[in-house]
Amino acid sequence: MKKVEASPLTYWSVFLVCIGFAGLFQWVSVRLLPLLDGSRDYAIDWGSIGIIRPELTSIMAQAFFTGIAYLYMSLCFYLFFVGLILLYTLAYDYRDIKRQSERVDDDNLSDAILGVSAKLSRGVFRCVISGILIAICMKLQSVYLVTDSGNIISWLANDFLAVTVGNNTIFSRKDFSTPNQFTSLLIVMVTVFTFSYVLSQVGLLRQFGSAPVKMAGCILSLVIAYTAIGMFDGFSIVLGLSILLAAFGLFDPWLGSRSCNVERRVDVS
Repeated sequence: MKKVEASPLTYWSVFLVCIGFAGLFQWVSVRLLPLLDGSRDYAIDWGSIGIIRPELTSIMAQAFFTGIAYLYMSLCFYLFFVGLILLYTLAYDYRDIKRQSERVDDDNLSDAILGVSAKLSRGVFRCVISGILIAICMKLQSVYLVTDSGNIISWLANDFLAVTVGNNTIFSRKDFSTPNQFTSLLIVMVTVFTFSYVLSQVGLLRQFGSAPVKMAGCILSLVIAYTAIGMFDGFSIVLGLSILLAAFGLFDPWLGSRSCNVERRVDVS
């Protein structure tokens, strides 16, 4: 709590960036200006249908609705990044406590420290998986909008069939900007950095054998799947396998590696 209370500037800076850039700036550039001048640099979706179907909704109604939506999105971004900052602070605090405990020869204290490291690593791993899955959803939506597919399910299904059974129905991509890809890339980068920092501070490689390596491999597979979206035919196979691995990691963060032994140590603490 002292570390959190000692850095209010960090939280205010993140708040202003999320509200100012992710909220106001993106709303004006991606939604408001195209609605006002009728430009079609971005794919038509729920926030810009008024450009081609003005009889369905007015420009002012679209501007107001998208403004509320982007305000909600920017607040969600703020909560997301604050969560990552708190995970970073937990790992930093754990490192300080661990260094102090190393000066005390107490087996019970060592077991307690080991239990904390196990709980911290499991929780952070689940949070990182969830964060990258959010980014994957954002990029899937962004890339899908610039295709001529009727819906996202048929787009993914045809991409899968193109590789497995040789289906030639490949949807072409339209020449539209996809600003959400930059936002999702930022989420992936910050999330992976948080995971790497926690892994280095907790020191799982020395304590739990191959479990951290499997965790890192799972995160790497998700990053590869994120990068592969829309890049080549058959990306849906890579994406599906990575999501299955990530789902297994949410239920068993140790990914089957020494899980019983690790849990027994944590129970002792």
